[in-house]
Amino acid sequence: MEAADEKGRTPMHIAIVLRRRHIITAMIDALEEIDKALRIQDGTGRNCLHVAVTSRLPSQLVVSLIQRASEQTLCGQDKDGLTPLHAAVSFDLCTASQLEVVRELLKRSTSPLGIVMEKPDMFSPYQYHVFTRGKSMIVAPRAAEEKSPRHLMMATAAKEKVTLPSLPRKGKRRPTRQSMVPIWQTAKLIEEELKMAVLRTRGQEEAKRTLYGHNPDSKLTFLVALFYVSDEI
Repeated sequence: MEAADEKGRTPMHIAIVLRRRHIITAMIDALEEIDKALRIQDGTGRNCLHVAVTSRLPSQLVVSLIQRASEQTLCGQDKDGLTPLHAAVSFDLCTASQLEVVRELLKRSTSPLGIVMEKPDMFSPYQYHVFTRGKSMIVAPRAAEEKSPRHLMMATAAKEKVTLPSLPRKGKRRPTRQSMVPIWQTAKLIEEELKMAVLRTRGQEEAKRTLYGHNPDSKLTFLVALFYVSDEI
């Protein structure tokens, strides 16, 4: 099970990438040291949990893998410094089923909450979630617009000084699977799960650094302090 392809991927990595549920389940049942297989890193430094939490496999199967992972595997970092928890809370993965995955990761270990990425970003999982959410708001709509046929037509028309006819109104369409993810409400719940886990398991100063970096403003400092004061009452 430790044999790897040219990309450093083991049979477990590949089964997860290809979403071969039956093969993954068979491996879980057959391997006595399943954590050893989960811990192996591919050419990008990702172990099998990194791959699993971003694979869009059924959440029950991903949770099953997480439950068999050791602290070392849960805290493993890829070449960018991302732990499986970092990877799991990326905004583009924040579907309803991903909330269960994040909760299980936090249940198994809160150690990754304080692990930061490589320079220059050095984001904790909470900061990485906030960063990817902000990035998606700026990049995704603009990228989608620039690739649309209508956008290209408008650009050409403007160059040629031609007026385009208005688009006909379309009837109601059923939301596609892609339009339903990520779900903003779920992303907010994941953010709260991360924040509360930090506040429960870290001291005040460490919590401020983990949530807001080394230079939090006075308002954020007050909010964190308020949590600790209310907890003591």
